[in-house]
Amino acid sequence: IKVRSRGLQRRFLLAIPSGLPAAPERVPVIMNWHGFTESPHYVNKLTRMAETASRYGWIAVMPYGTGPEPTDTCCPVDCDVESCQNGRCLDNSNPCSFNSGAAGCCGAAVEQNVDDVQFARDIVQWLSENTCGDTNENVFSIGFSNGAMLSNRLGCEVADLFKAIAPVEGNIQVGEFGDDLAGCRP
Repeated sequence: IKVRSRGLQRRFLLAIPSGLPAAPERVPVIMNWHGFTESPHYVNKLTRMAETASRYGWIAVMPYGTGPEPTDTCCPVDCDVESCQNGRCLDNSNPCSFNSGAAGCCGAAVEQNVDDVQFARDIVQWLSENTCGDTNENVFSIGFSNGAMLSNRLGCEVADLFKAIAPVEGNIQVGEFGDDLAGCRP
């Protein structure tokens, strides 16, 4: 799926289980952010996010990070589609990343000052308009490594958007907030 975010065309994988309830009933949404050099396909393979969300009747979203060179896949150009979608190709030469707010970490998203916080907001807005996701009360964020760092940032800066976060192996280093979390929203 593509959304416009701060003038950029951004993408995310969307897993919607079959048999979701009819409107107006809403279901939880979980956003799973990949690590540095990884792809949404890879994080889905590692976590089985689409499968797990389907089992519980949740909507799963796996966003694409930003590479130094534009990429639609976060996979190397010589990687075939099947290998990319099975999470077998990682692109160390054009690594995708998210702007976690940590100075000097991690890659193009930070260097280009990509607004991944706004990207998260834009995804939630798109979900609100196009799915039965409960975007008012039941949006969750998880991530690994660089994706965990972004989950921490989202939990700090846009606590109104997420019910809970679950970062794995990624600390919080959010610019002006530092490690003390004093500037985080309640």
